[in-house]
Amino acid sequence: MVRPLLGGALLGAGTAGGVVAAALLGGRRPGRELPSVPDWFSTEALEGFPMDAVRPLLHRPAAPSLNRLYTAWVLARRGHDALWLSTHLELPAETARLLTTAANRD
Repeated sequence: MVRPLLGGALLGAGTAGGVVAAALLGGRRPGRELPSVPDWFSTEALEGFPMDAVRPLLHRPAAPSLNRLYTAWVLARRGHDALWLSTHLELPAETARLLTTAANRD
């Protein structure tokens, strides 16, 4: 009883993943490529990161990692707001606001 259900769930998940991948890869247009991952986290991309303001937050219980904060910074500089960062990166609202405010100053 469990095996057919599990098999069906795995088949459905695999199919859905294939459809999503095809849509993402097939929908790209020349000249509209995303920058490579190293470009997203280059020295230029992290320029202006508010380390002095973030440092005290890193010592709190259940604090986000510095890598997650760098990711949030890059996304904030690309226009994502504090609510989006807080929701999608599971950041405290205070931290997300700090990053978006600093990113908007740049």
